[in-house]
Amino acid sequence: MAAAQTFVVKIAVLGLNVATGVLTARALGPSGRAEQAAIQIGVGLLPALLSFGLPVAIQYRLRSDPARQEQFVSVATTLSIAFGVVAAVLSIFILPHVVTRYPAPIVRASELVMVVAPLAILYQVFCAVLQARGQFGEANFTRYAIPLSTLVALVGLLLAHRVTPLTSALAYIAPLLWIVPWLWVRVRPKRTLSGVRDIAGSLLHYGLRSYVIDILGTLIAQIDQVLVIGLLSPFSMGLYAVALSAARSADLFSQPIVLVLFPRASALPPAQIVDMTLRVTRIAIALLFVTTLLIVAAMPILLPAFYGRAYLASVPVAQIIVVSITLSGAGYVFAQAYMAAGRPGVIALINVFGLATVVPALVFLIPRFGLVGAAWALVISTCVRLLTSLCCFPLIFKVPIPSLILTRADVRYLKASLRHHLPESASLPT
Repeated sequence: MAAAQTFVVKIAVLGLNVATGVLTARALGPSGRAEQAAIQIGVGLLPALLSFGLPVAIQYRLRSDPARQEQFVSVATTLSIAFGVVAAVLSIFILPHVVTRYPAPIVRASELVMVVAPLAILYQVFCAVLQARGQFGEANFTRYAIPLSTLVALVGLLLAHRVTPLTSALAYIAPLLWIVPWLWVRVRPKRTLSGVRDIAGSLLHYGLRSYVIDILGTLIAQIDQVLVIGLLSPFSMGLYAVALSAARSADLFSQPIVLVLFPRASALPPAQIVDMTLRVTRIAIALLFVTTLLIVAAMPILLPAFYGRAYLASVPVAQIIVVSITLSGAGYVFAQAYMAAGRPGVIALINVFGLATVVPALVFLIPRFGLVGAAWALVISTCVRLLTSLCCFPLIFKVPIPSLILTRADVRYLKASLRHHLPESASLPT
């Protein structure tokens, strides 16, 4: 039921993101939309790269060692602020080499907005704390409050005729200024000096193992935009940004499922982790498959209708990216078995294969096929990661390579869960 609630929030967030994306795309045009993306690239990239696995680590530690919850939350808060400051400082040296095709004011703006980097990391850590505590309602509130705040700000800018790449980028970033203090009150981190070194070591021991996953996962998610920004014109980047925004509507189910699955499965016996993860993965794949077919079929009509005919060239790119996002969503759910079992290194290996595939594919395909080549590079990398994840399953859990085809037992389990609100301790039907 927590997953169902999170799914409803996901639908609301999707609608809000479509609305904000349409407003900015129509108001700025492809070139202006590209400049907005360039301003925001650091906020989306560097805090994730420099979080050192804290969001995942705090979830795992709070579930596996609840007696020291206060100490874990306190130390994680301090580390988040420190890592955010490091990200903001490093952006001064990194971003000028990323946003090379854009005018100097855009480069400076991309550096200045990095002052919110500590808030970006705190947001992820505080949401992870709420999820580990089972407070999914409050964590979900932040997920729709942020895009709703952005939408309100963009409407205000439109009415005032003040929509520019910088002001629209600020509309996306500014909600962190109030949502993080709100989360601080809910999480209530307390200053404690008790066992700080031990607590920090415990968090970073798990976090650094999953940190490789964060780095690789972030690079896989962002490297296409970085290379498109560097290799193609701002106009092409604007088309690509809209294609990405439209295609992300395909992933309705994986994030809500994972937000509940990981804290529920953490520290369970391996047999229960395998059973729970496989059942949920098969259900997710079935849902994602149906959603993908509908979105791909509707994309030629809906994308130009919402974003405008200036973005008509984004349609085939978005359709290909939808396939990649669907496969990635299925792999994301499946990989939670390794995280819950305390084996984040396996996912790091999977992402190494993915990154080793996507970078050469992007470099080879973008100059030859443009945006379509970038989209196909994502599909190739996602397939490699999913196959690697499947092949690692027998090595870690000592079971055969699992089937990902939905079974009647899975359907019965889903119906029973929705009908009877199965508690966390309930046994899974066979």
